[in-house]
Amino acid sequence: MERVKKNIAQGAILPAGPWHHPGDPFQTAIAINAQRAACGERLVNAQEVLNLAMRPSMFVWAPEQIYRGTRVKCPTCGSTCSRQWWGDQRILHGISTQSVYVARRYACNSCQVRGQPGQARGLSTAGAKTFLADSGAALALLPASVRSALSFSDMGRVLCDAPLVDLLRSSATKLSWLSIAEIVNELKATAWTRDVVLPYLRLCDFLSIAPRSLPVALPSQYKISSEWLRNLYHYDFRTREQEVLQELEKEQGDAVLKFDWTKNAAARCRGNFLLNVMTGANKVLASVLTRTSAPYEVEHVLWQLHGRGMRPKVVYVDDECCGTWSATVKRVWPSCYVRLDALHALMRLTKTTVSTQHPWHGNFCGMLSEALFTYDQRVLRRIRKATARRGHSCALTKSQKYKYVPRVIQGTKEIADSIQEVLGKFRNREHGESGTLLTPSTDNAWANLRHHILRGCVCDPPGIDLNIYDETMALQIGGETFHPVRKLRGTSSLEGYHSHQKRWLGPRGTHTPDVGMALLTDGNLRWNRQRNNETLPEEEHAPPIFAHGLLQEERRLRRRLSSST
Repeated sequence: MERVKKNIAQGAILPAGPWHHPGDPFQTAIAINAQRAACGERLVNAQEVLNLAMRPSMFVWAPEQIYRGTRVKCPTCGSTCSRQWWGDQRILHGISTQSVYVARRYACNSCQVRGQPGQARGLSTAGAKTFLADSGAALALLPASVRSALSFSDMGRVLCDAPLVDLLRSSATKLSWLSIAEIVNELKATAWTRDVVLPYLRLCDFLSIAPRSLPVALPSQYKISSEWLRNLYHYDFRTREQEVLQELEKEQGDAVLKFDWTKNAAARCRGNFLLNVMTGANKVLASVLTRTSAPYEVEHVLWQLHGRGMRPKVVYVDDECCGTWSATVKRVWPSCYVRLDALHALMRLTKTTVSTQHPWHGNFCGMLSEALFTYDQRVLRRIRKATARRGHSCALTKSQKYKYVPRVIQGTKEIADSIQEVLGKFRNREHGESGTLLTPSTDNAWANLRHHILRGCVCDPPGIDLNIYDETMALQIGGETFHPVRKLRGTSSLEGYHSHQKRWLGPRGTHTPDVGMALLTDGNLRWNRQRNNETLPEEEHAPPIFAHGLLQEERRLRRRLSSST
């Protein structure tokens, strides 16, 4: 390492770039022995063989000696600096390897700075401004093609290369910090044995030299910890946070907004509640930690959505549909309807049963759903006739009916009477082994829910079609084409989304609020890209790239080069 630094300090040009690799220890040892034998000197000993095997790769940042014509300038006054020496050596982590990183330090006599050290490697710098070649200000004065070679994350005493950060970024919402650390340390230990330990022992065997002590296990200074990875992830997220937020804020709303709180994901971020906002097309617009589940706490979120151009016709909530939510929403969107989500409405009844394991529980839930929804009879007749023409039974499976037949929630009194009829069928009815299904709490829950149904809190708003046909998919039955129906109503999609949030935060992971929200924000970006890719042709799909600046620079250069040709 000292020889490499000495050669560079003497003005040697590095045509291969900033990376300096030590070469094959076998070939080097053979060449040294041949030269020494010709001069009558002793051959390499065990210590020298060990030094050969443990020589690290080096990344040397001295831009003026790597890229011809490059001059390092003072970031304060812009003058070219001529006096230079070496900064401290640091460890540069890769996915499976570690290298030595060192950068040149410069002095500028044109800038007088009080308190600067008087000597540096024998060069007087009294009163002169000094800076490292890899400082942000110094890099900003270099051409983009030059500074792009320095694609490392600087974590103080140690650095890591871009592939390691890419691995961490892609794994952070899937694995725990400890799991990622174990994976990287396993790769490092394997590479250490393959690239250092075995070559050393083989070279000793080849030269018939008794080996000296060499750590078989990966040295502790080359291992990484789960805490360090967590800090690295947070550091990386801060560098690209504005890009992530800008992409999320570009999402356009539709006729429906869905609001729902979750406590589980919030607890893993050391919070009380987490509000998620989703469009009818199931794209996430916001995720916000709150102290309570009171709507007034998130009114500012509604105004932010209003400022982004959101003009929903209906908002679905899981509670307070004709109370605080209604007042809060109408202050932002006066003509917007507020509705109680159908799933949460029915859950008020289904969660009062004696047990979800009761033999009649599934049938009870199905009958409640049938009582609440009305299927489009015209489409039902078409699909039944088409099925009969194909020679099959006219009876539709539940999945076919749900997927291809539009449905609405209409008729307040009719719905109330239908649900009352379902409850009557199970009230005071006992199963031979499991007993009754309903409990006294069921009647109390029904009294509350009936009030909301009769007020229209569950029904579809007038004049708003909440069924959309998916024209990109089609099913042929008996010579007729049927398209799947996507329902915009309700927060059911948010319930499934909550399970994804828990996965992004780790199965048992707990995080500080800033790290937890970084993971959730990254998860939201990936979620929305997947939703967008589902509706776009393959050639327009967003690539799975989330590194800072890569896509933006690629698009900018492509546009500029295309316009200049």
